[in-house]
Amino acid sequence: EGITGTRVLMKRLLRIDAMAWDRGRLLAMDNAGKLLDGAEKALQDEPKFRQLIVATDRLRRAIVHATDMVDCDPVEVLADTARILTVTAAPRTLEAFATVPLDDPIEFGFVATPGRGTRIAVGLSFLYSDKAIYPTFGTKLNPDSTVTVIQKGQLDNRASYGLTLSVALGELNHRHRSKWALWLPELTVNPSDGVKAFGVGFGISHGVAKAGLGVLWTRHAVLDRDTPLDKVLPNPDALKTLSRLGPAKLYLSFSLIGLPPFIRSGS
Repeated sequence: EGITGTRVLMKRLLRIDAMAWDRGRLLAMDNAGKLLDGAEKALQDEPKFRQLIVATDRLRRAIVHATDMVDCDPVEVLADTARILTVTAAPRTLEAFATVPLDDPIEFGFVATPGRGTRIAVGLSFLYSDKAIYPTFGTKLNPDSTVTVIQKGQLDNRASYGLTLSVALGELNHRHRSKWALWLPELTVNPSDGVKAFGVGFGISHGVAKAGLGVLWTRHAVLDRDTPLDKVLPNPDALKTLSRLGPAKLYLSFSLIGLPPFIRSGS
């Protein structure tokens, strides 16, 4: 009986062990199927994972290299010309923040002027020369049909305008720091049809406003040596005049420099 009972117990234990083995095998097969399904899904989502990795790396780089200074492409500024520039600051677009609302871009402009050093500037000048009054000549008919040379009127060139070319040498140019500059020389030409004038002087500027002082030569008519005043001539056509430049007269000027159309704009 003891041997028979032992055999029965062993059979029951073997039966229980076999059942446990079957359940474990079924559970393992189920888990293996789930693992395979997960691996297959991971392979399908591989592009998304790669995009996430790239976006994370870009975010990391943006954080590591964040700075309040941004290097822009160099802009050419000539010695005689400033440039109007526009700068736009816009938020950087990152995939990691694709759903985050961003601020609007900010734009601001400024004028880039040449730094310290020799500078050439062109501008429109208004001139005043108190002594720039010149006589004009003609003839007066005499009773015997001859004519006499007389002073007929005056050419008043006290107030005029011109185009001014100015040069500020390095040690005299402080526009980059205090906006002041001393211009030497200052050359002015009056291009009008009625009056031709040429001036040489110097100027002092602050910002775009410049005041100048110099001498001015104005083209005007003078009598020929053979036909002085009060000379009797046979007819008016015998009057001879010459066009001369000068003599020099002191002038004061006011100019505007660094403004359109004497400034090149860019972006």
